[in-house]
Amino acid sequence: MIAAAIGTFAGAFALVPFIGSEFVPEADLGEIMVQVNTPVGSSLDFTRQKVQQAEAALREFPEVKYTYATINTGTALGKNYATIFAKLSPRKDRKLSQKQLQVPIRERLARIAGLNVSYVGVYNAVGSGKPLQ
Repeated sequence: MIAAAIGTFAGAFALVPFIGSEFVPEADLGEIMVQVNTPVGSSLDFTRQKVQQAEAALREFPEVKYTYATINTGTALGKNYATIFAKLSPRKDRKLSQKQLQVPIRERLARIAGLNVSYVGVYNAVGSGKPLQ
């Protein structure tokens, strides 16, 4: 009995690499939130133009169905801060998951001059913020 208990205990350690390490796994909700800002002192019109460029860049991805952007609202207060929501196609119709899309989206938006990308990730209605604060 003791040998079986020790064997089971030791065998459990062999399974550790196959177990996920997240406390609460991130669900694929089919939407991505992007927070961007333009340089301090930028006009509202300049910010709007940059946000429109960012929306167009997001729509280049086949997984993105549509986008919705706001300036100076919610957690993005100030005429040089904006939030863009991108609705993705259903998971079964996408090759990439919501999490896998975050890096290429950040890289694509980083190529827009005059636009700083501060966050690309999942929208959290309870406390929309960065995963680690």
